[in-house]
Amino acid sequence: MVQLSSPYKSISFGDDCLLFKQMSKCELDRLSKSARLRVLTKQQYLFTQHAPSDRLYNIVSGVGIMEKVSENGRRQIFTFVYPGDLIGLSNTEKYSYGVKSLSNLTVYEFKRQNLLALAEELPTLGANLREIRSDVTTHTFEHVYLLGQLKAYERVCFMLIQLLNRLPGAKPDKIDLPMTRTDIADYLGLTVETVSRTFSQLKRDGLISITSNNTISILNLESIEDLASTA
Repeated sequence: MVQLSSPYKSISFGDDCLLFKQMSKCELDRLSKSARLRVLTKQQYLFTQHAPSDRLYNIVSGVGIMEKVSENGRRQIFTFVYPGDLIGLSNTEKYSYGVKSLSNLTVYEFKRQNLLALAEELPTLGANLREIRSDVTTHTFEHVYLLGQLKAYERVCFMLIQLLNRLPGAKPDKIDLPMTRTDIADYLGLTVETVSRTFSQLKRDGLISITSNNTISILNLESIEDLASTA
């Protein structure tokens, strides 16, 4: 485990947190001096669309959404963000999207200029940031393919596997969804009605059970994985 200090308290990061991967204690101590802890409650914005893109954020706990809202009010969710994710990377002066918490959300905030300067001095940190940028590109292509090629049934299965792999505490026999059906629809490029019908169809087919609007159990993981792997 990796532990960084802040003016508020200390938080431990798992070894799967890419930003801190293979960094020495000395390097982590230097990085911690640039970190500020922020705690958000449910449905708070970490930053809004068009805000100055002068901060980077590492998710410590909780789940959020990365969204873009058009001038006519239509929303697209680019991704859900989970512990270990670094968000805020941008090549423009303002964010083209906003990030909002779906649950209580804890993040480490870094001034963008300071973190990038430190990455020039610390080769491991620099390598980690490059890997994160590469992962962001990969996930973007996956989402584009998801929206362009997969059927609704396959899209929902794809998302269930994502949740199983990324959502803290998620297991096949119990996935507690922090997102609403509307959030899922805006992520998958579907209507709310289609999302609801698809969950109902998966239930009728014996692939999942739904114990509440927010809790799903996968009954046939192999079939769900097969449908998701169409991507």
